[in-house]
Amino acid sequence: MSHDIRTPLNAIINLSGSQMLDNADEATKAQYITDIHEAGEYLLGIINDVLDMSRIDNGKLVLSPSAYRLEDFRAVLQSVIGEQCKAKGLAFVCDFDERLPKCIMIDRVRLNQIFVNLLSNAIKFTPKGGTITFIGKVLSCNPGCVGSMFSVCDTGIGMSKEFQAHAFESFTQEQRDENHQGTGLGLAIVKTLVQLLDGRIELHSEIDKGTRFDVQLDLPIAEEKLNPEAPADVRILDGLRILLCEDNALNAKICMSLLQSKGCIVDIASNGKEGVEKYSKGSHDLILMDIRMPVLDGREAAKQIRALDRPDAKTIPIVALTADAFDQDEKASLLAGMNAHIAKPIVPDVLFGTIAGLVDNTAKDS
Repeated sequence: MSHDIRTPLNAIINLSGSQMLDNADEATKAQYITDIHEAGEYLLGIINDVLDMSRIDNGKLVLSPSAYRLEDFRAVLQSVIGEQCKAKGLAFVCDFDERLPKCIMIDRVRLNQIFVNLLSNAIKFTPKGGTITFIGKVLSCNPGCVGSMFSVCDTGIGMSKEFQAHAFESFTQEQRDENHQGTGLGLAIVKTLVQLLDGRIELHSEIDKGTRFDVQLDLPIAEEKLNPEAPADVRILDGLRILLCEDNALNAKICMSLLQSKGCIVDIASNGKEGVEKYSKGSHDLILMDIRMPVLDGREAAKQIRALDRPDAKTIPIVALTADAFDQDEKASLLAGMNAHIAKPIVPDVLFGTIAGLVDNTAKDS
């Protein structure tokens, strides 16, 4: 089933007129910015879903297992999903079996993607006052591996029996409410990722009673670091001079507002060439670099910055900001001379933590 993107696109066009913003009061301006941001994120979600399916269909998705603490996994869900539930007036319950291993060997990006997708869907289809529940329990214990089941439950509008038979197919979505928009790709992507992790997913749903997804995974046990590094103190961001290279004016404004909320001083460049010029003439502590920009893309800009004849050109932290969240994209950014890679849409805590960690490490090394 194809999806019409004209509604969110019109929202951006209608709300972005400068005269409208100039004549509005502060509360109305804030609502305009929120509406534009939501429409932009919706369009970005469509693009990301299509790119994901394209890469999956072409066999270009490669898993990258690493040690992942379930405490960190739970923290990601509490941060991202907890905030979404709070904003919509939903209760969020997260309950993990104490017998689950503390640390597992898995592709953390894909694990997060599976459950953030399922939980975000649950939020979308659950009316205000409802409950979203995430449960992790042990099914079996074997040497070096634990059989588990993670369940995502909601008290939402549910799905018809007829639709459930096609729920995991690409470009399918039950059109029971025009307010519930989507690409129709999310569940197809989730099922493929679950299968790549050698797991299986089951769907249980009733109209107006809610939906439950059960994901069974065998979790290889990994050794937990005995002395994990403490997270960097985000207070270090206060007064930090950041060069933000971003060609999308709305994205730049949102990112700048986030950074300024932590006391950062932000200098904006609208393309890679301008970013190189501003860095060469200015004084910055860190660079945030969008990848896809006109005139000069982010990776080439990073290479040119690293080649400049100035003392800090080789050491200034450069962070990639991009919707390209695949493993090969991150590797390409690192090869271009960047220190870290943050996927869009940006999660504020991830942005702040990454910057703080890089600046703290740079200070220790100097």
